[in-house]
Amino acid sequence: MESEKTIIDTDILIDFLRNKKEAVAFIQELEEKKVVLTTTVVNAFELHYGAHKSRQPQKSLQATQTFKQTGYFTADFKVSSKSRTHIC
Repeated sequence: MESEKTIIDTDILIDFLRNKKEAVAFIQELEEKKVVLTTTVVNAFELHYGAHKSRQPQKSLQATQTFKQTGYFTADFKVSSKSRTHIC
């Protein structure tokens, strides 16, 4: 039997990184149900791009990096981390 998978969109990822209670509760609920959490390369790209454009890019990039290391989500963060060099 294959595990249930859910793709998490950028809006929820950002709210989760900002520790907004609704997003944190949603992610925790899925984890409790043993749902495999995933996102897309596009969403990962948007996180990196938004981090570079934020008022505090170092802090935002660090949060994105920490998030990537949690292993919660499967996505190609290597590709998405190039966002700053490819978007003007």
